Amino acid sequence: MANEQPSERMGRVYRVKSAPFENPFIASESETIFQSGPIEVFPDGSEADAIGKRAKKPMKLIEAISYCLAIVVFSFNSFLGGIEAIQKIAYTDSDKTAIRVIQLETSQDGIQSAGEQKRQAPDFDALEQSGADIIGWMRLEEVYIDDPIVKGKDSDYYLSHAYRSPYNPAGSLFADYRADTGFASQNTAIYGYNLKNGTMFAKLKKYQDQRMYEAQPIITIYMPGGKVYYYHIFAVVLADASFDCTKPEYGDGFTNFVNSLRRQSRIASNAKVASSDRIVCLSTCHGANADERLVVAAVLLNQDGEEIDISGVKP
Repeated sequence: MANEQPSERMGRVYRVKSAPFENPFIASESETIFQSGPIEVFPDGSEADAIGKRAKKPMKLIEAISYCLAIVVFSFNSFLGGIEAIQKIAYTDSDKTAIRVIQLETSQDGIQSAGEQKRQAPDFDALEQSGADIIGWMRLEEVYIDDPIVKGKDSDYYLSHAYRSPYNPAGSLFADYRADTGFASQNTAIYGYNLKNGTMFAKLKKYQDQRMYEAQPIITIYMPGGKVYYYHIFAVVLADASFDCTKPEYGDGFTNFVNSLRRQSRIASNAKVASSDRIVCLSTCHGANADERLVVAAVLLNQDGEEIDISGVKP
């Protein structure tokens, strides 16, 4: 036995498992590798375990740094994407009960409130239980507006707050704090951001096109208690910040205010506005000029919130 030639298997070396918290980015001659069997050394310096798989070489410092940088870049890009996603859904309630909807069926006499067989309205009971400052819900499908309208104690708070968020740079659609909560003022100004991602009032700019206006001349606002208000758009105006469309009451000057909107309008509308009517003015910034405003003005068709047929309304 003493003179027996050593076999090939004696050329293999065995290593002991290392502690589980060994730094994987540090390579040294004394480094041990996690293996469940013997390791065979090949002529090129690489190794294999007992079943013939080549073991991974220890990661070099430069490779480790490159790997870490790649993770940082990927994480940052994901963060930016997340910010944009947040802006898109900032005004959406995460509580499923708060965004539950109910079906409003067509009445038995055949009147279609929105020229549709069925419509969906917000569940205001759930929204009120959530503590939201919601006074209505606006819908304009053609320009992707389907959002709550809130009203605060001033006209600053909801510039940077969603209706159920302590802070959100996308803000909310909010009525002027001086206007009547039930839209009973002569004019209810409603503000919203013109966001780059196309949400909030960004798509209102499409109403400068006559064809867009004719495609959807009606603004629908759902009210707590079940009423639905329908507003017929009568003017789309580009004006500077000095143009005041925010007053809730114009008194005897209401007709002059309406006529000034009509004179500056970029669309032609058949909507009639009387001195006793009530209107809304949707206002947002326009383009790169922070002093320029886009205003979409509309007159209320059903002042008591009664159900009416708007399918035949002519633009």
